[in-house]
Amino acid sequence: MNFTNRFWHTAECFAFILAMLAVAGSAANADNSQVAQIKTVSGQAEIVRNGARAAAKIGDPLYEKDTIETGADGSIGITFIDNTVMSGGPNSQIVLEDYKFNSSDFKGSMLTDMNRGTVSMISGDIARSTPGAMKVRGTPIADLADLGIDSYVLGAKNDHLCIWQSVYRSAQLLGGRSQFVLGNSGHIQTIVCPPENPKASFSTNADQSGTPEEWLKGAMRHPGSWWDHGVAWTAEHAGSMVSAPKAPGNEKYPVLCAAPGTYVHERG
Repeated sequence: MNFTNRFWHTAECFAFILAMLAVAGSAANADNSQVAQIKTVSGQAEIVRNGARAAAKIGDPLYEKDTIETGADGSIGITFIDNTVMSGGPNSQIVLEDYKFNSSDFKGSMLTDMNRGTVSMISGDIARSTPGAMKVRGTPIADLADLGIDSYVLGAKNDHLCIWQSVYRSAQLLGGRSQFVLGNSGHIQTIVCPPENPKASFSTNADQSGTPEEWLKGAMRHPGSWWDHGVAWTAEHAGSMVSAPKAPGNEKYPVLCAAPGTYVHERG
């Protein structure tokens, strides 16, 4: 084998090794898929991954075993792929110890360790579909549906800001005492649509157990604005009527100033 042949043989072997390393890297990334994304960051906040530190930025992906640390002026907001929302306060250290989620049946498990600081959470699909499977420092996080809140959740079919499918998922998270209603127009048009609008309509479906598409397929469409429906629902779920106060404020809570308040005079 002359020099030229040995050179190309060595180059081919080297290329094969690089290809195998690339395949191995792809497999590793597949096993360690993204579990969350950073939505808000304020002050000092860092991601610690495999011993390396990096400043946390909005939009950064997070993975299982990541550690999030905030400084004295730091805070961070995180949304997981099951719609769980987590907020970390100043001087916090949060470890994403374990996270598993199956988007087909919404089941999974989550274990978060908080070594210091403060953390608040709004449970998502994991807590709803698998009670007790979402834990912080070994303590299960309650399902939002367990709070027993009456809620009227309004979505807009053509909304480009609050996609109605996501709004529907919020209604599901709030449990069986939640009423989901879908207006037929856009973000603002649905909210301000007056009752006498002849072009308006809205949809309802008491069965909120399925996917957004399943809900829509079985929904009943009603002519007019959702306003009358919302007023009737509020009256049904409200307490007894009480007399309005004759004057604002009282001895314990005196009037501070005239409306709309002093904040309108403040400059940024």
